Amino acid sequence: MNWLLTSLAMGAADAPTQCVALPAPGATTQVAWISPVRRSARNNQDIEVVLASDLSAWSHANKADQTRVLQAMGYAGKRGGWRARRYYKVTLFEVPSEELCRPRSDIEEGEIIDGVRSCGEAPIGQSCGLSQDKLTGQGGLPVYQVPWRDAARWGFCVVPLELYLQES
Repeated sequence: MNWLLTSLAMGAADAPTQCVALPAPGATTQVAWISPVRRSARNNQDIEVVLASDLSAWSHANKADQTRVLQAMGYAGKRGGWRARRYYKVTLFEVPSEELCRPRSDIEEGEIIDGVRSCGEAPIGQSCGLSQDKLTGQGGLPVYQVPWRDAARWGFCVVPLELYLQES
């Protein structure tokens, strides 16, 4: 019986994930990095970003507050918790799309999928290049990674998350 359960579990783990095609970003695009106010990035660190247009459209359509955005990004749990009570900021960058990569564990690193190269391993809780919405358990917003030094090359703008959500 244990052998049967183990075989079924291994077969399910090997089954390919059905990912939907995601739209490719434009040649140059504005991205948003959501992070706690006191968190900064090192020059050689990759940061996780979403397209600013996706974030604005999603937050407007869902009348989202800070807690709901953090849940959609996979940063806060179903009830929000202590993470949702912290102060967050949105850092906006203008980046060429070739600087972006999409975290996809099912695709070989460097392979082009949906117009964006794959980063290889996706962070825990992400699949198919989407954040894991902790409230719904479904895929959230399309996520990209970009090295901080490449994103910050042309400058950036920092806005409190609550203010950003009011303006979008």
